[in-house]
Amino acid sequence: MAKLRSLNCAPNVIMTYSNPDQGLLETKTIPKPKIVTPLLVGMTLAQATNALVSASLKLGTVTLTTGPVTAQSVAVYTNVNVGTTVNITLTA
Repeated sequence: MAKLRSLNCAPNVIMTYSNPDQGLLETKTIPKPKIVTPLLVGMTLAQATNALVSASLKLGTVTLTTGPVTAQSVAVYTNVNVGTTVNITLTA
């Protein structure tokens, strides 16, 4: 059985080859990890910001700046990519 060797590629791609003389090359793409959006409704701006940062998400547009969060642009418990921007609305 031929020994597999890995090649350095982009972070989400793995390339292996088993026998360079036969020219066999296999490429596999690793899916990016998904993050579940947290429930932000009812939180303060500071709490919502901390929850997004902890989940590897980004705070986008903030409508109003006082009171609790009453709406968020990405539905709660949605699987999204790391770094997705979430807009929020606060109501006094």
